Amino acid sequence: MPKMRRILKKTCLYQPFKNTRNFFIGRQEIKNLKFLEKEGRVLSPRHVTFEPTTKCNLDCRMCYQKQERALGKEDLSLEKIKEIFKRLQAEQKINKVSLIGAEVFMRPDIFEIIDYLGDLGIKVYLQTNGTLINKQNINQLRHCKNITGLGFSLDGPKELHNQIRGQAYAFDKLMEALALTKNDFSLTVNSVIMEENIDRLAEVARLLKEEGISDYSLQFEMIATPKDAEHARAMLDLGESDLAIDCQENDAYSFKLSKLTEILEELKKIKGLNVLIQPTIFYRHPKLYFNGLLRQGVKLRCKDMLAPRINAQGEIIFCPFIKKTFGSLLEQDFEEIWNGREMREFRLKLLQNNLTPVCKRCCRLGERQE
Repeated sequence: MPKMRRILKKTCLYQPFKNTRNFFIGRQEIKNLKFLEKEGRVLSPRHVTFEPTTKCNLDCRMCYQKQERALGKEDLSLEKIKEIFKRLQAEQKINKVSLIGAEVFMRPDIFEIIDYLGDLGIKVYLQTNGTLINKQNINQLRHCKNITGLGFSLDGPKELHNQIRGQAYAFDKLMEALALTKNDFSLTVNSVIMEENIDRLAEVARLLKEEGISDYSLQFEMIATPKDAEHARAMLDLGESDLAIDCQENDAYSFKLSKLTEILEELKKIKGLNVLIQPTIFYRHPKLYFNGLLRQGVKLRCKDMLAPRINAQGEIIFCPFIKKTFGSLLEQDFEEIWNGREMREFRLKLLQNNLTPVCKRCCRLGERQE
């Protein structure tokens, strides 16, 4: 399927295919939102996100997982992972899993996990920093036929990327991974827009084009103030460790929206490169989003209300930043947690408050249509 998609993208048939797919996804989402807004309940999903480990080999400046790693919690064993997904597939008919880190390739059994999911008929999307994909394991990766795509991160030219990612080898190993995977998998490369790299994004885009990468995604750095975090904790009755976000006193970006707009126009001129900003709500409300004022002017929703996230201990959490746990899949059935009273009330509280102050620049934001 990934190979077919790559071929299709080069033809005039891709856009009609994409439009049809999005139509049916949209209808399902609208149905889900009706249940959500009325009673906080969400239809059982077919797609889940799983964090198989909290371990990472990099030290990224903007990482939200550092707090989690500091707690020293143990990752699930391979057998426990198999137990969870065997039940999820049987009871919920899960057909796709996004494996997201920390760094998924820090697990020595990552290929066994992917293969087992494939045996269950589950497709896999992998998000990775790319530094642990090499000539020694690329054939194992190619052997995993259930992989639908790989997502990588590149935040600048060599010196800048290494500086942001905290390791001198980060850039070279990532570029090696791109070269090894680009002919066999559907790839997306993401950059986090921040003060350090705003002037280098066009450079990154041209580099990706030269490397034969066609999908380039941009998302904003999450910035929140201590007051934002305090309000979010009070609003949702969160514990200190339930919120994973670095705070700073000034939540304004150091660059202007007009500058970003000029850069985006420059990126549009690069033929053969598809550039997308996440969240797409930015395109409809650029000033409100950029200035952190979306909650004051737009009725919001969060994509994580509709899609479950499982942490490295087998617990359902709300999102990468709101780490509140709602139950363990080793101890409870999925539906008991997913549409249990606590989680339904949590979703309703989020909607009633138009999310939280720390959500204002998240890449998972969406708009509630009237």
